[in-house]
Amino acid sequence: MANTFLTPDIIAREALMVLRNNAVMANLVHRDYSDEFVNGVGDTITVRKPAKFQANEYEGSLTVQDATEGSVAVKLDKHLDVSFAVTAKQMTLDIKDFSEQLLTPAMQAFADKVDSYLLGLAADVTNEVGYTSGTDNIRTKLVDARKYLTVAAAPMTDRRFVYGSDIEADLLKTDMFLTADKVGDEGTALREASLGRKFGLDFYVDQNVGTDNLVFHKNAFALVTRPLALPLGNKNAAIVGYDGFGLRVVYGYDMDKKTDTISIDMLCGVKTLDKDLAAVLDSNPNQPLTLQSDLAGATYDFTDKTPADFQSDVSVSDGKIYGTLAYIDGGLSPAGPLTGSGHFLALKWGNPPANTTSLKVGLVPSASGMDLIECLNDTDRNGVFKITDKDNQVFVIEYTKDGVVQHRAYDLSKLVLSAPAEG
Repeated sequence: MANTFLTPDIIAREALMVLRNNAVMANLVHRDYSDEFVNGVGDTITVRKPAKFQANEYEGSLTVQDATEGSVAVKLDKHLDVSFAVTAKQMTLDIKDFSEQLLTPAMQAFADKVDSYLLGLAADVTNEVGYTSGTDNIRTKLVDARKYLTVAAAPMTDRRFVYGSDIEADLLKTDMFLTADKVGDEGTALREASLGRKFGLDFYVDQNVGTDNLVFHKNAFALVTRPLALPLGNKNAAIVGYDGFGLRVVYGYDMDKKTDTISIDMLCGVKTLDKDLAAVLDSNPNQPLTLQSDLAGATYDFTDKTPADFQSDVSVSDGKIYGTLAYIDGGLSPAGPLTGSGHFLALKWGNPPANTTSLKVGLVPSASGMDLIECLNDTDRNGVFKITDKDNQVFVIEYTKDGVVQHRAYDLSKLVLSAPAEG
């Protein structure tokens, strides 16, 4: 009996299942998907945050609450695509065989990319616990990281710990995970390459984790996907969405190479919903690239003011920046991101490690809409930044070494902003 020709809909559904089965971080965060079409990459949409309620004591009458959901803007700036040539023979394969040969490696690439986007949100997190392998007690450090979630009143369910290979090796050497009865899952999690649940956290290893291992609640981060419109005039296409994921499959023909092609793509964006519901377990806490506050004698070509004119008692400790910022009428520069009245912060950062290929700094989010600034070749290693929302902005240092991107985020909420002078 001849095999059924594989339609775009069949492939789309199989690809979606494979993606869900291969994803790590994408399965652990809040997901938002709807059938509403968007114009394309770069669109910004508004999504609802998970609802919150307050438990009241019943005293004879009901207190009806409105669902406090809130909303957040998410930019759909990630357009993922895997396109590949197929033969007539491959198109008549059983879907299981077709999946093993082509869809599984294609969707693994998708899963790894989405993982890297979500893991990159660690740059927004200011709760940090340093951990040095071989020196620190992993149990103690995990409890310290977990405490941040408890202080933030994170629900006890859906708490996760996602870690890299170094911490996995340290965990496997402890008696917590040596026997199934101590894991508490009769060994099933070990057989499935997961370490089960401990300390109220679900443990997952992720090969895409660098030094920023994450302890977080599901509602700390979000993955948002929306469908892309089907190509006009092309009936050999399908869209499928399920459980917060959405894919589009389009058949085509490459005139230059005279081959049939299959294109699978997805439009998505990631967002930190609540940075207080997460903590970074930094397995490289002694990295040489650190933030400093010593700017004695610093001068700038865009202003006649020095740091002493607009800030005082600035210090950096435990991932937080302290100090008092004066209100500068008229700003520091007649144009650019430092124009306009407000508060300004001067900071200095250390020299990057050897083999660093990129060094970026800046505020997230930036009031001027600027991305992080590349400053690898800046020998002064210092800059001035306009603070517009100290409770929601963080200062980020990001560098790439040996192909691995490292992040460090600093909390600005401890800054004291002076009021404008009267008159």
